[in-house]
Parts: sequence; C-alpha cells; structure tokens
Amino acid sequence: MRPRRHVPHHFSLLALMGFSGRGVTHRLTHTSRTGRLGVLVALIVVGGSAPAAAGAAPTLRVVPSQAYPSIQSAVQASQPGDTIKVLPGVYREQRSVDKSLTITGSGAGVTTIAAPRTLVSGEDGKGSIVEIRNGASVAMSRIGVSGPGAGTCEDDPLEAGIRVLGGAHLDLSFARVTHIRNSPTVACFHSGVGILVGIITDPGSGTAMIRDSEISDYGTKGILILSEGSATISHNIVAGSAQMPADGSTRCSRRARSPTT
Repeated sequence: MRPRRHVPHHFSLLALMGFSGRGVTHRLTHTSRTGRLGVLVALIVVGGSAPAAAGAAPTLRVVPSQAYPSIQSAVQASQPGDTIKVLPGVYREQRSVDKSLTITGSGAGVTTIAAPRTLVSGEDGKGSIVEIRNGASVAMSRIGVSGPGAGTCEDDPLEAGIRVLGGAHLDLSFARVTHIRNSPTVACFHSGVGILVGIITDPGSGTAMIRDSEISDYGTKGILILSEGSATISHNIVAGSAQMPADGSTRCSRRARSPTT
C-alpha cells in the first residue's frame, strides 16, 4: 500500500484550505501520524467577524417615471444604499437628502436641478437648492445644479447651490454648479455660494470630496468650507461672475483650477 503523506498541523489549515474568503467555514479531512482519520473544522475570518446575513439588495429608482415623477419623490421612497438615476431634463425643485444614496444624472449639461421660484428654508434657516444633512453620505455625479434664485437679501435669498451640514458627507464628481446668485444680482451676506460645507459653531458638521466639476457664476464664493467643516478638492474649474455689483463696486471675474489634494 502506498504510504499516506503526513501534513503538519501548522501547515494543514492554509495548505489544505487555501485562502477562500471571509467568514467561510471549511470542513477538512487530514491524516495524523497514527494513520487515523480525523475531521478538522476551521473558521477563517479576514478583516473582522463573519458577516451577518445580507439585507435587501439596493434598489435602482429612475426619474422621471410613473412611480417617481420628481427627484425628491425618489429620495423619500429610497432606503439607504439605493441608487437614483436621473434622466435628461430640467427638474425645478428643492431637494433635501437625509439618507445615504447615490444620485447619478445623464450628464452635467443635460440633467439639471434648477432653483424653484420660492425657496423653503433648510436646516440652517436658509434656502439652498440641494441640502445634504442628518449624517447622510451622498454621492452625486453627472448632474447640474443651477440658479438663479428669485429672492432678495431680505426675502428668501439663495444661500447655496449645494449645502452640506449636520454631519453629512458629499462626494461630488463630474458635476456643474452654476448661476448660484439672486436675481436681480445683488451681494447678500452668506448667500450666493456654489457649494457650502459645514457650520462654524458645530464640530464635525460636514465634509465633502469635490472633484472634476465646474462651479461658475456664483454670487459670493465658489466653494466655502466653514471652520468646522472639511473637504478634499481636486481638478475643478471655479469661475466667478463677470460683474457683480456690491455696495457700488464691481468685482472682476475669477477663474481658477483647484489643485490636487
């Protein structure tokens, strides 16, 4: 009879089982020195404990559709982890996102969220076209956000194109944020900001990753990160308004490409 080859115990788990993934239980047979047959059960866990049972698969929701005529209706129906696909068109609505979602347009030049005539105040008491809040982590890409707002400095001014606060995170890419100003064009304190992240008095109030996007024709600031917010900004084009009357003065246009960070 051909002798059985002995596999040392310290080698048997890796050599016989291989490296087949996380949280997988292997039932193996090996032969000891005495020739008796034994059973070896091992649990290989890589990077943490064995995963829990998988939940429902993420849902893809298409806007517009019979079920979701607006972006906000799809946001309200979604569960964290879902994806919203927005077809070409102009969607004149405010959007408030308080859950972690992926929102993808059909191109920044053909899918646009436009400011409605009347803005509703958001969590910070001011009006923005898109507000991300409540600790949500939101990825937005291939989509445009556009003003102008119809308010004045005293009456419902447009604070920001995209507002990130309340511990939320924005991942913005291949997007366009433009015409973020009031109409008629006037300089209002803390308004007309393309993308506004964080709150001065609230630590950890908002973070963002902004890349490969264009922010243009804004009233006061293209991207404003308040002291308790943080952001990684790379490969963007930021271009201000050609003329913006403010207290009798004229501000020159500004165009800059943000560095890689």
